[in-house]
Amino acid sequence: MNKIRALAFDLDGTLLPYGAKKIPQRIIRVLNSLKDEFYLFLVTGRHALELENIDGIDFDAYITSNGQILSTKEGYYSINSIEKDDIRNLLDYLKDHELSCAFTEADDYYINYLNEKARNYHSYVVFNVPKIKDVNIAMDHDVIIVTAFVREDELKIISELMPHTKYVSWNSYGYDFLSKDSGKGHALKKALDHYGLKREEVLCFGDGDNDLDMFEACAYSCAMGNSADFVKAKATYVTTHVRRSGIINGLKYFKIIGGEE
Repeated sequence: MNKIRALAFDLDGTLLPYGAKKIPQRIIRVLNSLKDEFYLFLVTGRHALELENIDGIDFDAYITSNGQILSTKEGYYSINSIEKDDIRNLLDYLKDHELSCAFTEADDYYINYLNEKARNYHSYVVFNVPKIKDVNIAMDHDVIIVTAFVREDELKIISELMPHTKYVSWNSYGYDFLSKDSGKGHALKKALDHYGLKREEVLCFGDGDNDLDMFEACAYSCAMGNSADFVKAKATYVTTHVRRSGIINGLKYFKIIGGEE
């Protein structure tokens, strides 16, 4: 095994149990004990505005909005946005069809209307619901994610309306549409370049569909025990459930920490 120099962590379902308001103190203590030896990266589907849950950990890079935004301690900043033709197609469709779609910008988050899926999602991630706005303003702004709270048949329609995007899902309530040439793995590669790190020096932890391209960007990957089977199949190692010391046991397996904290 190559010497691991960086650790990348998904948030929900990985560092943070679903429904919990804060990362467990035990995990915070362990990660802080590693900061002098390893680069620590947070790689999450959440917007930067949704990170009040991570108090106590100072990451070297924050990859948010499923890889659409990368920021580092040194101020390096990168953003990916969805093509305007795709946004226009979706907005035209929404004029005559009642689908709940949220629009994420670098510094804003809004929605056309809230259906049951959207309400359940924001309860699930323990975050305030987005502001209801006239979403046509999206044509005048850089939209980095469209989250569709829709059925599978409606998902197909949106995919056809937005041909320059791909979608990922990390929960049962919605689908995140983002530009095709982006994602967690794409942004993580930029972070590695920024810090002069190689793929062979990185271990990542995740649990969802949106973590798979992050797995590909790292030589070593650890799926949480609460992951779906298809996620586990892509990982180097499968640890225990997030609520059963999954991070701790994964770090022990890869010899990042010893048997005792």
